[in-house]
Amino acid sequence: MRRYISGNPTFSGGGGGGIVYTAGNDLALSGTTFSLKDNIDVKDITAVDISGLGLYNLSGNGILINNSGFVGINLSGVSPTHHLDVSGNVRITGDLTVSGDNISGGTIYASNQFVGDLSGDNISGGTITATQFVGDLSGDNISGNTIYASTQFVGDLSGDNISGVNITATDISSNHIYGTNISGVNISGNHIYGTNISGVNISGEHIYGTNISGVNISGEHIYGTNISGINISGEHIYGTNISGVNISGNHIYGTNISGVNISGEHIYGTNISGVNISGEHIYGTNISGINISGDNITATDISSNYIYGTNISGVNISGNHIYGTNISGVNISGNHIYGTNISGVNISGEHIYGTNISGVNISGEHIYGTDISGVNISGEHIYGTNISGVNISGEHIYGTNISGVNISGNHIYGTSISGDNITGTLTGCTFPSGSICKIHIIPFTASASTPGAGTLNNYSTEYFSKVFTKTKNTVLFGEITIDYEIGGFGPDKFESRLRIADGVYNNASAFEYHGAGYHQIYDGATPATAGGGTRSSSLTDCVVYTGSGGSGFEGLLYISFQVKTNPADDDIIVNHGCYKITELWQ
Repeated sequence: MRRYISGNPTFSGGGGGGIVYTAGNDLALSGTTFSLKDNIDVKDITAVDISGLGLYNLSGNGILINNSGFVGINLSGVSPTHHLDVSGNVRITGDLTVSGDNISGGTIYASNQFVGDLSGDNISGGTITATQFVGDLSGDNISGNTIYASTQFVGDLSGDNISGVNITATDISSNHIYGTNISGVNISGNHIYGTNISGVNISGEHIYGTNISGVNISGEHIYGTNISGINISGEHIYGTNISGVNISGNHIYGTNISGVNISGEHIYGTNISGVNISGEHIYGTNISGINISGDNITATDISSNYIYGTNISGVNISGNHIYGTNISGVNISGNHIYGTNISGVNISGEHIYGTNISGVNISGEHIYGTDISGVNISGEHIYGTNISGVNISGEHIYGTNISGVNISGNHIYGTSISGDNITGTLTGCTFPSGSICKIHIIPFTASASTPGAGTLNNYSTEYFSKVFTKTKNTVLFGEITIDYEIGGFGPDKFESRLRIADGVYNNASAFEYHGAGYHQIYDGATPATAGGGTRSSSLTDCVVYTGSGGSGFEGLLYISFQVKTNPADDDIIVNHGCYKITELWQ
C-alpha cells in the first residue's frame, strides 16, 4: 500500500460508511491517535523489516515473532531462541503431546493436576514433581535433581535410564536407576545404584547402595554397606552389615550377617548369627544361631542349638546338638555330639557318639565310639571297641580293647584290658599271666633311729607304713630303695625285710606276706667293709613277693619296712626312700 493517511482519521465499520480498504493494498498509519472500533478483519500481517513482528502491552511485555519464525512470550525485549520461548509459567488444561525426543527444564511440574502422560526419550530437569500425578512418567532417559510426587503419585515411573538425587514413586522401573535416595513400593531395574535404597519390592540384576532396605530384595548381585529386609535373595550378596528375616543367596559375604533364616551355597562373614543358618560352606569368625547346618562350617566361635555339617571346625564350638562327619576344635561342648571323626583339646557333652573320638580332655555322661583315645577321658558311661589314653575314668567302662596308663572305674568290662594303673571291678576280661596291671610308686621322706638294744633279733617294730589299693586277680612284687647309717664297735650287721598285709603289725587278718630277710654285714678286712665306726649306703635289694595265694584279694593293703640288728651294740638310722609295688596279672 503506497497511500498514507495522516491527521486524525476515523474509521467506522459495519454499515456506517467510510473508506473501505481491500486486501492487497498497503496501509500506513501515522499520527497521534488511531482507534479501531468493533472488529478488524485481516488475512495476513507481515513485519515491515527483519526486526520481527511484535504485540506488546504498555510495559513492553508481550509476544514477539522474530525473523527466524521463533515465538517469544514475556521475554522483555530478548529475541526468542526456540520455536516457542516462554519466560514464566505455562498452564495447560488439556493434553500436552510431544513427538520429539527431549523434554528438559529447570522444573517440570503440574501445580494442581497432571492427569495425562508425560513421555519422551529424554526427560531432564532440576525438579520433576506433581501435587497430584495420576498419569505415567516414562521415557528412555529420565534425569533430575529430584524426581518425586509430593502428594499422590499413582502412576508409574519407567524408562531406560532414571537418575536423580531423590527418586520417589510407587512403581519405578528402568534399565538403569541412579540416585542418592531411591524409595518406592516396587523398584525394578537392570542396574540400581544409590546411597539409600528402600522399598517393598526391590529387584534388579545389580543393586548397589550404602543402605538398602525393603520387604523383598532380590538381584543377581547385591552390594551394600547396610542391607536389611524381610526377604533378601541374590546370586551374590555383599555387605558390611546384612540383616533380615529371610536371607538366601548362592554367595553371601559380609562382616556382620544376622537374620532369622540365612541360607546359601557359600556364606562368609566375621559375625554370622541367626535362627536358621544353612549352606554348603559357612566360614566366619563368630557363628551363632538356633540351627546351623552346612557341608563345611569353619569359624573361631560356633554356637547354636543345632549344628549340622560334614566338616565342622573352630576354636570354640558349642551347641545343644552337634552333628557332623568331621568335627574338630579346641573347645567342643554340647548336650549331644555326633560325628564320624571328633577331635579337639576339650570335648564335653552329655552324649558323645563317634567312630573316632580323640582329644586331650574328653568328658561326658555317655561316650560311645569305635576308637576313643585321649589324654584325659572321663564319663559316667564309656563304650568303645578300642579305648586308649593316659587317664581314663568312669563309673562304667565297656570296651573290647582298653589300654592306658591310669584306668579307673567302678565297673570295667572288656576282653583285653591293659595299663600301668587299673583300679575297679573287672568283668569279662582275661590277661596274660605275668603282665603288668599297675605300678604303685610311694615315696617317703621321714627318718627313723633304731637303737641296737631295741631291735636285737626282733622284727616287732615297723617303719614307714604306707597304704595302696590292690586289684583283684593280681600278685604283688614289692621293692624299697632307702638310705641308711649303721654304727657300733667291732663287726656291724643288720637284717631287713618288707611286709605287705591288710593291717599293721599284729593286726593282719586275711592277707599278710613277708619278704626274706636281707643281711648287710660290715666285718671285712678292707676299710670299705670293715666293722666299727659309722657306715652309710643305700639299700635296694630288699623285696617281697606275695605269690598266687592272695591273688583273689582286692582292697586296701599296707606295705612297711622292718629291720633288726645283731650285735646289740649297733645302731641303725634309715630315711628318705620310696616303695615300688608292681601288680602282675595272675
